[in-house]
Amino acid sequence: MASRKQFNGFAHGLASRFISRYNDIGGYWGIGVLALDLPLAGTSVLEFDILSEQGDQGTAAWLMNLLTATGTPREWLVAANLRLEYTPRADDPSEKLWPVWVDKPQGADLYRVVATATLEDDRGRRFDASAQTWCWAHEPKREHRSSRSVWRSVVGPNAIAGSPDL
Repeated sequence: MASRKQFNGFAHGLASRFISRYNDIGGYWGIGVLALDLPLAGTSVLEFDILSEQGDQGTAAWLMNLLTATGTPREWLVAANLRLEYTPRADDPSEKLWPVWVDKPQGADLYRVVATATLEDDRGRRFDASAQTWCWAHEPKREHRSSRSVWRSVVGPNAIAGSPDL
């Protein structure tokens, strides 16, 4: 039997899925590609309405599939939002928490990224979950392009139901 308590797990899955290395934009890690545009946007926070028509359709499909698979009525979910907060390493008060394995390349901005997913049910209750990672702004000369993007261009973007595309 479906329960609204499942929205906690859905929110955790959404936040974790978004920062996953499998979240590609054109074959590159989505979090790093989005970081590249932060100076142009003039902000360190990006927000997405997953359920809107302008939202991420791959993530919206994943969420709808999750509702269906668990027998959760679609009407229970009235809002799904994702907030990405990028904190440059130099500005981060929790500097001591940065991983020691991160060796910053010269001239690359390094960010701590916190992804917060917020789901709201039909009763007005909010379910929040966060996940964090570290990234550099996208730099094709330093990165390898995923072969998943080549495969998707051959078989089509919807070849894998619920694939983590941005």
